[in-house]
Amino acid sequence: LNESLSRVDMALFIFLTVYFLISEVSASVDITNRNFAKSATIWPENTVKYNFGYSFKNENNKELVRAAMEHISSQTCIKFEEHEQSNERNGFLLITEGDQCAANIGYADYTNTGVYNLPSGSLILNTTYCMKFGIVLHELLHMLGALHEHDRPDRKTYIKVLWNNMQAWARPQYYRFPYEGKACVQCSYTPKQNLTNEELNNLDNCCDVSHKGDEFSTYDYESIMHYKTVKRFAIEEKNTFDTLKDVQPDVDIGQLTGMSDLDVIKTNHRYSCPSKKKNCTTKTGNCVFPFKYNGFTHNICTDDYFDYEPWCATKTGPDGSYIKGYWDYCNKDCFECGLSNYMRDSCGGTNNSYSRNVLDNKEFPWQAYLVNKQDRIFICGGVILSTNFILMAASCFNDTQTEPYEIKIKNIFPSDKGYGKFLELKSIDIHPNYTQSPLANDIAIIELVESLAFSDGIIPVCLTTPKKHFYADRAATFTHVNDKNVQSYWQILRMSILKVISSGCGHNTTNQICAQRMHNFTKEELVSGPLVMKENGRCTVIGISSKASDSSPPSNQIMFTRIDAHLGWIKDKINSQRS
Repeated sequence: LNESLSRVDMALFIFLTVYFLISEVSASVDITNRNFAKSATIWPENTVKYNFGYSFKNENNKELVRAAMEHISSQTCIKFEEHEQSNERNGFLLITEGDQCAANIGYADYTNTGVYNLPSGSLILNTTYCMKFGIVLHELLHMLGALHEHDRPDRKTYIKVLWNNMQAWARPQYYRFPYEGKACVQCSYTPKQNLTNEELNNLDNCCDVSHKGDEFSTYDYESIMHYKTVKRFAIEEKNTFDTLKDVQPDVDIGQLTGMSDLDVIKTNHRYSCPSKKKNCTTKTGNCVFPFKYNGFTHNICTDDYFDYEPWCATKTGPDGSYIKGYWDYCNKDCFECGLSNYMRDSCGGTNNSYSRNVLDNKEFPWQAYLVNKQDRIFICGGVILSTNFILMAASCFNDTQTEPYEIKIKNIFPSDKGYGKFLELKSIDIHPNYTQSPLANDIAIIELVESLAFSDGIIPVCLTTPKKHFYADRAATFTHVNDKNVQSYWQILRMSILKVISSGCGHNTTNQICAQRMHNFTKEELVSGPLVMKENGRCTVIGISSKASDSSPPSNQIMFTRIDAHLGWIKDKINSQRS
């Protein structure tokens, strides 16, 4: 590579990952080894000792880096250990400011100087362009040993690279690496912009021979290590590649929201991490997850098929299928917040042009509905926090009188298939600083008379952590009922994938979140409901929209009350009512 290829073109805002001449990728055929350098590059004792260089001074930027590190450590066994600020890189990851977004691949040789003018043991972040959660996370995964998904040796089955649609100097970012043990011609760089058919064919078949790979399966279009179809170095915003396989409609290729499920699996495997899932027990032994039954894979206990009491398989066949007779009822503590049998749908999508009706209540088992007791017409949507508490917007209520309302769980659509249940309210606690004009602190806690029994159709959502969060540019799922002004029989839950934006919604504050989708909401869709994001592998509520939203003009933006800004009040209220 030419030295210029390791630089960021400031006018085009790109980030280029600088590759080292590193050792081979593992020759294992296991899917979870894909796109990782071999074990020599793994950080000792699964611990990354790091420090911020003297040039890296902004505290908010440091917190963003720490948040991306926590996203990794919470889903793996990898630890990040911060040391006193210095320019030391001997055995450390040194995080510095620079003119690019770039990282070493894996645990580098700290006795040598890195190639392409990137010093060994470095994570370099341009603080103007690189300080976004997903970009920092992408570079940290490089630092752990991950390579680009679109550079896999088998990528020609999944994408067609359009070499003439990108700047010439950016083409090395798409050089694939060869299979282990198979010869491949080294790609030759040329500054020529318009290539002939012969030159294009050569690029399709050449490799970056400094990397090696093996047989792979399950190409991950949603990996955070995959580029977008239109990168900043594209010419006239043309696609730099086309997909050759069907992509799920809720997938945003090149997403910067967080690690995909397969990103987590491969990182855990590469670092030999034990499972973080707690054992779910029965009277006859531990549950075996996942298990297959009636063509569906279950990752948690289910109340389907038998007598609607949660159960699991206690033994499975070689393919993970339930073995007849080997099952038992799950203990009550088996259900954890934010984990469902439908994680892909519950909070895993990334494409903010995607919306649809929800026909199975188990996709969103934490969803709760406030309805009018008299005619059971929908008023607002909220989330289950625990066996006795529901979180909603304060604007859903005229006062704290419980008599006019009921809570419905499982499904708003009251058909026989929905198995919906109506519950009485014991109390309504509205935030003491709630105001309608200007709208502020629009949040309330509802206590139920009857405690909930959890199943895969009734699960609490996770509350966010008290640490500072960086939601901007990340995807979240908004669930909302189609129209509260129709007969109760026709009320249908809808889901929309939104993108959180750093500013917007007119009167955005530090206590509120603004999120948008590609197309405008209709008046019927602008009703109160939760905003849920996949945080650290679990579905976590980060916002609640106001009942007042339905009076807003048509827009693709909607404002939510931030949960992390009211976390102390929420927890205090729940704990005080329990005691």
